[in-house]
Amino acid sequence: MDRYVVRIIIEADEDSFYAHCPGLPEVQTCGQTPEEAAENAKTAASAVLKAKQRFGDSIQTGLDLLKIHAPTKEEVLALFKREEQVVV
Repeated sequence: MDRYVVRIIIEADEDSFYAHCPGLPEVQTCGQTPEEAAENAKTAASAVLKAKQRFGDSIQTGLDLLKIHAPTKEEVLALFKREEQVVV
């Protein structure tokens, strides 16, 4: 599964906190504390991204949603087996 960095914005909202992700308009959550709102947004963003990937929906990346490459265990092991190693 692809991995992403998602920007989460948290705002005070009367007696709770509202969190949303500009890069994923589907994600709008709240919580009693900023931490709870952020955690709820992370959970929602993860669910939205998994669903989009599962059903082949396009994921628009940009400044608010960055796709990252995290190497698999096999890719890391392959690097150590090579005689030349490249550090980037």
